[in-house]
This record gives sequence, C-alpha cells and structure tokens, in this order.
Amino acid sequence: MQSFFLHLLLSTVLSFSLINSARAILNNVDETILLRVLIAENVKSIKVNDKEYKASKIENLSKLKVSDNNENKILKLKICKSDKQCYFFKTKGEVFIKKLKSLSVFNHIKLKDYLSSVMVSEMPSSWHREALKAQAICARTYALKQLEITKAMEYDLKSTVADQSFKGFSKVPKFAKDLVNETKNKVVLDKYNLLAETYYSSSSGNYTASPEDTWGTAPRYYLTNKKNVSEDTGLRNWQRKFRFDEFYTKLGFNSKALNSSPSSPISKIIPSRDLAQKNLNLYIPSLNISLIGEELRHKLSLPSTQFTVNLNISSYLFNGHGFGHGIGMSQYGAKKLAEMGKTYIDILDFYYPGTKIVKI
Repeated sequence: MQSFFLHLLLSTVLSFSLINSARAILNNVDETILLRVLIAENVKSIKVNDKEYKASKIENLSKLKVSDNNENKILKLKICKSDKQCYFFKTKGEVFIKKLKSLSVFNHIKLKDYLSSVMVSEMPSSWHREALKAQAICARTYALKQLEITKAMEYDLKSTVADQSFKGFSKVPKFAKDLVNETKNKVVLDKYNLLAETYYSSSSGNYTASPEDTWGTAPRYYLTNKKNVSEDTGLRNWQRKFRFDEFYTKLGFNSKALNSSPSSPISKIIPSRDLAQKNLNLYIPSLNISLIGEELRHKLSLPSTQFTVNLNISSYLFNGHGFGHGIGMSQYGAKKLAEMGKTYIDILDFYYPGTKIVKI
C-alpha cells in the first residue's frame, strides 16, 4: 500500500512538473527561440563552406561549433557518410558537430527559419495557402511540444520524418517566410490550455487513426478515429502481397520451423475498431501473438495501418488505404479541404476537434 501511494505521489509530482514546464515554454516563446536539430548521424566528414572536419581527426565526446556567427548567412554543408556517399545541405543558424565513434551534426536554428523550411519540406509549395498555413501551425506546435521533454537531451528534433522533415534551404521559396509570418506565434492548444500533440501524416485514407490503436499509447480526446474527406491522391489505395515464408521472415520468425500453413491464416481481432474500419492488429493463431499497427507497418514496410488481409493459395494479400500513421492531420486531406474553400482554422478544427488556435 505504501509503495502504491509513493508511486501515486511521484506520478502527481511528475505531472505537475511537466505541466509547469509546458506553461513556462508558452510564456517565454517567440519566433526567435533556438531549436537544436539533429541533421546527420554516422558522418565520416563534413565540410562547412570551405573548411573540412574529419571524424578521424576529432577526439571522442568533443563538441565543436563549425560555423560563424552570421545568423542570416546561408551555410553550405557537404556531409559524407563514406568516401562515396556524400550530399549537400544548405541551412541557417549555427552548426555543431559532436564525436562519439563517428560525427553527429546539429543545427541550432531560429524557430521561424526552421518552420519556413519544414512547411515546404513536408508539403509541396504549390499547394493551397490555407493548407500550407495549417502545416506551419502544426509544425510550430509540434516543435514547441518537443521542447517540453528535450531540455536534458542533445537535440530537440530530428530532421527526418521521425519528427518533421527539415531539408534545409535549397528549395525554400520566398513566400514561405511570408506564410510563416502570417501564422506568427499561433499554436494549437487543448482544453487544458496545453500544447496539443499535432501529429500529421501524408494520407489518412478513409479514416484517421488514434494513438492508442496505432502505437498503444494513452488516448487523446482530439486524436480519434473519424471519417476523413475524400483525398485526391494516388496514395489513397495500395496493395502488398507476401508469400508465407516471406511474411514470417519479415516478422522475425523461421517459417519452416514454425511449420506455417494456410490452415493457420491471419485473422483480425479487436472488433471495437471495426466502426472506424481500422484493421490495426493481426492475430496469428499458430503463434498466439498479435502485433499492433505501427509495429506491423514497419516490419512489413506497409504504407499505412489501414488494411484488410486476404488468404491466397500461397500468400497473404494486403489491401489498404492511406500513407503514414494516419494520426491527426492528413496532409492530402488538408489540401482537399483548402481547395473546397476551408481556411486553416477549419482544417485544424476538423483534424483536432475540441482544440483551439491561440496566438501566444
């Protein structure tokens, strides 16, 4: 009993600490706040403008600033993961490198500059302005939400879709800065006046998903299974076919040892989700195991977690809809709503019901 109350006390203290941290961020944020973005890992060498840094020449655990102090200057990086695998990356702000066994590259950049790149890295710049503004507000809210939990970490965000796609400034049009300014300091807050978790993905297909279904995490009242708008995208429908041995190998099992056969087909479970037509779990009777949607999506490299499964003579056929985890805003859905005359406020209200847009 004592341990229960101690656990309850610690949970309460932690909850209050997170809430106070969240409110402190809201009270002290502006568009010039610096974000720490991890832009590359396992790097062999990096050239910043004309100066090159090699992992072999830098001591372990060393963290070096490798850019000058001109925050408005475009920095030209050449990042090499091997002698034959190099790419160029243009950015603003400051660049740091840290050596463990190889180099990691970090970009400390103002929120407003980060957003102008993320907005058009995540969504084509040719799309409707209202969709782009909705994207900017989602990206701002997501980035600031990360600051609540990353204070003690080396970075706040990754530059990949693990967080938000940040491709630097090679292809950022001039109007991107204007659109970010039009939404300056605007974020999505939940009913508790805390930053909402503004997840988004490319295409939600027929229905949006919920975090508890897809990731097995705590529910959020504004992230639910709901009917999506009809999206104009080739990503809407997809099909994947797996031979029995291929299927079990991708899941990490030896198909021969398991003696898999069509007599032990995949079957759907969790009928409570049928209302939203989200077939997120697979149950394999011969193994007595089930897999949640996102785990299955990654193991099988499926476009989404919205699918049905059919048994053929020697294979499983997956027919699905959408692209990505499907939680929160669908980017193609936002595009469609904007083309229908909806504003960015309408779009965000549709995908995050019960929240509000606030200028902080």
